[in-house]
Amino acid sequence: FFFTSPLMSTGKRTHLEPCQTAEGCVGVAAQLLLAGDEAAARRFCTLALDALGLSSALVVAADSRGKVGRGRQLAVVPSTLLPTAFPRKAFELARSLQPVFNTLMDKVARDPEFLEKALAPTVLVDDFTARLMQIYQRIKEEFPERYNTAPSFAIIRNDFMLHSPSEKSFVDSMPQQVEINMIASSLAHMACAVADAHRFLLSRLLGETACDALPHNTSAQAVPAAMAECMQVYHSIFKPKHSTVALFVVQPGEGNVFDQRKLEEALWTHHRVRSLRRSFTEVHSECRLDAEGRLLLTFASHTVEVALVYFRAGFTPTDFPSEAEWDARYLLEQSISIKCPNVPQHLAGTKKVQQVKGNALLPRPRKESKRVNRGCVAQLSRFCLCLLVWLCSSNRSLHNPLCFASS
Repeated sequence: FFFTSPLMSTGKRTHLEPCQTAEGCVGVAAQLLLAGDEAAARRFCTLALDALGLSSALVVAADSRGKVGRGRQLAVVPSTLLPTAFPRKAFELARSLQPVFNTLMDKVARDPEFLEKALAPTVLVDDFTARLMQIYQRIKEEFPERYNTAPSFAIIRNDFMLHSPSEKSFVDSMPQQVEINMIASSLAHMACAVADAHRFLLSRLLGETACDALPHNTSAQAVPAAMAECMQVYHSIFKPKHSTVALFVVQPGEGNVFDQRKLEEALWTHHRVRSLRRSFTEVHSECRLDAEGRLLLTFASHTVEVALVYFRAGFTPTDFPSEAEWDARYLLEQSISIKCPNVPQHLAGTKKVQQVKGNALLPRPRKESKRVNRGCVAQLSRFCLCLLVWLCSSNRSLHNPLCFASS
């Protein structure tokens, strides 16, 4: 797939779509040249060269774990040359419903009965989910009010695809949810970098007014600002005894390191929040809890207090090659540090919970309707209900999915 930006459209698909890669742009230029339009051909060739120049800001580390220096290879992020046409109505609908999605996910994460019931079949067959559930239940037993009263923080990325039935026009297409990410929601910086590149290229090709249809993306500023606010909340509630840091829990040899580093840079530049990066293995050897549950990290004979734990790892079984990494995950959850996410938030974002949440035949999380407008929930169901179903013949949704989605 390619990273792209939405070009707000209220009509048909854009004529720029054949030029979504540098190769495609050169191909269009060749066709124009054969047709005798040399000036237009030059413009498209210039566009391709501009894009190649901008690509230096859109890089990820290739798979080179364990390698340093020249052994570390970089790759350009796959992205479209120009933004992609997207119906304005669909975009604005998805954006307006995001606060409702956020509230719903918060309610799900705070409902242990719903979570345990929804994931009961999964923990029987999936060791990874079972281990997370064990941590969740242990923390509930040790600290009964932890998940009800402690501050929580989530960076939520909602992924959609545009559904365009053949009987509907492009402008009437609707977004449908693919998944909602509750852990390691990445690309806050990269999304803005791609949008900036598109704004530059589109203005060069069609003029400044062509950029009016590009929505502004502020995630690269909003995410660090929210993290900085978490640090302030920790300070006001827990009165730290040491200098505080935000801890990025990362994978060894992280490929998306540049996206993460930009968040760290913004944290320090704009908010003077210091951050450290550690793997689960390093957390196990360098971190401990004091008598009050403060998470202390010691390195180079210096001890700091972790106010915020930001997980960019821990979403896959390969992040836990031994019991030491699982012990580290439990240690982090035990601490009074604000977690992004905590274990119930992580569990709330699993595919199984998404499927159950969208199934009209099963009960909704308790007390959900008191905080979430019923009309909005009905609109949310249009995103969720027809996407994830049980793969078994007894599931009624498989026999008549359209009727099931509208129930």
